[in-house]
Amino acid sequence: MLLQWCTLEPAGPSNLAAVRFNSAVRVQKITIFPTDDQPFSHSPETVSRTEPEAFFAEVYFNAQILPSARSKERPKPVNALVPTVIAYAGGRMDFAVNMSPEFATRLMIVKGPFQCISMAVYGDIVSEMPPPISTYSPRNIPSFDPILLSSALDPLNFRDPTKLATQLLDLIPEAPPLRLVIRLMFCLKPTNEDWDLPDFPHIYSNLETGGDSLNVESAFNLTSRPVSDETPDASFARFAERVARSVGPKDENQSYYVAGLLFRSACQHPEMARSLLECIDLTKVFDASNMDESTLLDLLDATSNADIARHLSAKWFIDTVKSIENDASSDRETRTVARQLLARLEGMSVFEDALTNTQGDFSRAAATLKEIGEREQSFGIWLESMVTHQDLMDKLGENPTMTVPLQHPPLLFSNTETSVSHEEFVAFLRALIGVSCVLAVCAWADSLPDQYCHEFILGILRLWQGIDGYREILNHLLLLRQMIVRLEYMLDNDLPTKAGIDTEHILTNLAKEPRAFLRPEFIKCILALKPPHCYITNDARLSMRKAALIADDGLLGAADQLLSTMERPPTFENIRALRVALAVLDREINERGDFEVLQEFWKEGSCSLETCLVDLFTILTEQIGDHFSVVPPPRTPLELVSQLFRASSEIIQLLLRLASSYPLTGRVTRVVIRSTADLFVCTDAVDMLYAQTSATCEAAQETRQSCIEIVRSLANLKGSLPGGKLYAEIVLRTLLDHGLHSTNRDPSHHLLQVFCLIDYLLPMPELDGASSDWVQKVVPNTLRELLSFCRALDTENKAHFVRRLVRLDEGIIGVGDWLLQEELKELVEALKALEDPNPPSSYRLVRLYQVSLCLRFLLDLVSSSSSVSTWCVNCIACSTDVARLFATCLQIFIEQDLVSPQYTRILRTLATDSTTVEDTLKLPLALALLRTCQYTGSSSPELTSSLYLAQSLMLTISHDQQTRESISYEISAVVLRLSRTGGVLEGALSDAVVGLLEWLVDPDAPSIVPLHGFSSSSFATFCDSAYASFNAEKKALLEAIRSNLIFVDEPLPIHSPVPLPDRLDITIHDIEDLLHPAAPSPSTPPRKALAQDVLSLVAISPPTALIRSPASTGLTKTYSNNDFRQLRQTPSARQNTSRLPSMHVDVGSII
Repeated sequence: MLLQWCTLEPAGPSNLAAVRFNSAVRVQKITIFPTDDQPFSHSPETVSRTEPEAFFAEVYFNAQILPSARSKERPKPVNALVPTVIAYAGGRMDFAVNMSPEFATRLMIVKGPFQCISMAVYGDIVSEMPPPISTYSPRNIPSFDPILLSSALDPLNFRDPTKLATQLLDLIPEAPPLRLVIRLMFCLKPTNEDWDLPDFPHIYSNLETGGDSLNVESAFNLTSRPVSDETPDASFARFAERVARSVGPKDENQSYYVAGLLFRSACQHPEMARSLLECIDLTKVFDASNMDESTLLDLLDATSNADIARHLSAKWFIDTVKSIENDASSDRETRTVARQLLARLEGMSVFEDALTNTQGDFSRAAATLKEIGEREQSFGIWLESMVTHQDLMDKLGENPTMTVPLQHPPLLFSNTETSVSHEEFVAFLRALIGVSCVLAVCAWADSLPDQYCHEFILGILRLWQGIDGYREILNHLLLLRQMIVRLEYMLDNDLPTKAGIDTEHILTNLAKEPRAFLRPEFIKCILALKPPHCYITNDARLSMRKAALIADDGLLGAADQLLSTMERPPTFENIRALRVALAVLDREINERGDFEVLQEFWKEGSCSLETCLVDLFTILTEQIGDHFSVVPPPRTPLELVSQLFRASSEIIQLLLRLASSYPLTGRVTRVVIRSTADLFVCTDAVDMLYAQTSATCEAAQETRQSCIEIVRSLANLKGSLPGGKLYAEIVLRTLLDHGLHSTNRDPSHHLLQVFCLIDYLLPMPELDGASSDWVQKVVPNTLRELLSFCRALDTENKAHFVRRLVRLDEGIIGVGDWLLQEELKELVEALKALEDPNPPSSYRLVRLYQVSLCLRFLLDLVSSSSSVSTWCVNCIACSTDVARLFATCLQIFIEQDLVSPQYTRILRTLATDSTTVEDTLKLPLALALLRTCQYTGSSSPELTSSLYLAQSLMLTISHDQQTRESISYEISAVVLRLSRTGGVLEGALSDAVVGLLEWLVDPDAPSIVPLHGFSSSSFATFCDSAYASFNAEKKALLEAIRSNLIFVDEPLPIHSPVPLPDRLDITIHDIEDLLHPAAPSPSTPPRKALAQDVLSLVAISPPTALIRSPASTGLTKTYSNNDFRQLRQTPSARQNTSRLPSMHVDVGSII
């Protein structure tokens, strides 16, 4: 609400003005209005008056502590002023105050060099703090739809990406064309004298100058200015021919001037470079002996032109540059530039292909564009080519804009490994060209200067910095030397300006990127910051200054920062300084090599760089873990969590580079793996707590990939640790053990994420090739850890884990067989626990659910959709030990009458091929199948299948009397169940039942077993009703069977099936009782009468040794020398160890 509207005029020598409120208020916003503005539409007579147009003003609020709603005591009044500064740059401006809810104010004092100021103060009237919330009332979390960028400011979706830059250029009177602006700002920069000429910027080189006396050097000097685009092609051809005629023997000066000529022609009219390449035989100009660093740099910049890059991709030139790169006599800088030139030539070829090839290497093309954007001249030449080369413009124009516009460009600069489509890459390219052209116009407007256009563009740049995709492109290009210098000059103002405020925002956002501090110009800009500022606070300035000093000191500054103690919890300033130190370290390793950096770090800090990085990595992961624990996390800015993830990822990347050449010790490796696993778990938790498009989520996903990389890399390190252990064994064992120990985190989530990391770690033979070391040396040494980890997993992931191990093993050591056997042992234990007649109900329920989970696991392995189905079936059915265990399980299943759909499907799968089943398993398997047929619920096809499978097993079982008796009871129960259901048996089901009855009267058997539960008449009734549809042949067979059957008309045992639960419903109190069973009541053991005297219990001889020492001469014994020890060493003294020797002994020495 509006608290106060006023026009203040300062008074007194201190130039003060004050606003007094009638009651305590909490100020939220102050709005200042310019002169002659109408603040309120409903009150047109109210006109504001603010003079001068821009100024700094100090604002002081009288802080008043609010009383608590439940407190009877009023807080003591204080006379404290809370200061702040506002920077008014003209126009209508809002300033947020955001007072703390514990405080209010009744007085606001304004001090500054102003004559008058019109302001509106907004906020709330408060009297006391609101009472604390005592009851919970659920509320929906509000959802916000992102505000889309205005189409006028979104070159991503422009058919012509230069449209916005052209429109901005039109704001400048008599502005030159965009292509000329790009040349002058980034390529052929005009001299100070040229700026003062009346015809500027239309000052062009005349290629006809020099006539036939033109040589390479004069041609190079002649092209220092742009050439008019109106120059005819014939003039370019004549110029190139004259240059070609002047080429002489190879030497360093000539190669330098020709390279410079290619560089200067690369940003001119396309025909100029093409003519030079056609006329000059470069094989007569360049060789490995005359190409120094400066020549290579000019060629590096020139190859940003697609025509020149294609021409220099010839084999002879590639071989020449490679010889320079591999020449040990060349200095490091020259070899580095040669390597960059080779990469540029390859990258430009990939980039051109990506323009038209829908299956191109877009990540590699984006990496090339990012590398081009690091050098101002290369960037200018490439941008000029994209707006002047008709072939490139046509290739880009052939791709229409996307039907569904993207909300932001793909993040190809922040993550070059991002997978994108061809349409998305083209959209990214359009955004890159659009932003680049706007920067060129911005530089031109700043150079003139044109304040209106420049302020307008700075506002657009500030807007782009808040949009994903645009931010990455813009921040990368703002690190060009020219752009940083222009930002620095924009801050050199005594009074606040809109451009200055936007510049401070841009610079602050740019300083969040550690790589920005690697630019010397940026360091200089940060160190030159001096208050007062419009937006940058003093704390922020000191934080940026600290980071700049670290980067300015190079490796020594980075070492000092890495070795310093990190605050806990860390602040944004701490993490920024750390990330800058890591960026400096990465740069030094690239430039000087890892060995030299490691040696210098050791001299500076007297410790290993790898150990220091591991210690920091551990601290960071602990701090990240605090934000995703079961304990409520501390209040932390979202930006800090993102920075923590990025710092962790950067440390991982450094460790990856160092560990390959300098392997870690076993202890350090374990520490890294544990911390990596914790970090990996947290990266998944981010998806559930943060928006997918947030910076935190993006940083977590990049960190997640880094975690996978370091785990794989450490496991693949060559060599072994002391004791012959491989790094893969250390990594795997550490992960298996750590997955079972979660600290202040959700145990199930922790376990599953560690399992996911292990899944990434285990090699896949079909993709990674041979994995003999894993099978022969790693897995056998971690069997117990594998079993413990496997048992902790849920059913689906446990099955997946076993499948992965089976495919990895390929039957070499049988790790899958062993795990399956251990699983069956656990199943047997659970089933035996159910035999207890009076267990607690919750205990029995848990055991039943455990059995159900075991069956799900087995079914997952044996099902036809499983990749290891054949292995699992053969292992259970054919392996003697495993078959015996499974037979035990089936016997208990039959005894307990347990039933479940999974159980039945497993039985059918195992009985499919009865010839391969172990003999010990055939009878239990057949009985189990017959038992499942006795329960209602099975469909006719399922029942028929089970009967046929049971019959096939029965035909292979020995015909001893006991076996036949047990089977006959089950067959009788099946037939009795069918007789009670009624109806006619038809088709395959009838044949299956006849087959079972025929087995009972098998003439080859030693004896005929009876059919229980039927009399002759009741069985006849069953046959008449069930087999009404039989043909004559089948009826005759049935009559023959019935005539041989023996009937025992006695009731069969009643089987009450116990279904296994599909889910576990249990109270927390039951869980507590299960985890803490009741302790038995204490009781005193009964006394027993002694059958002998006390001394007779002592096993020493003689008994008198307890009473008196053999050497005793009085009431007190004084030992000398080692008499006491010798006495204790006698056999008789050692026999009784039930009590300590007496301490009441005078020990002395006799001289």
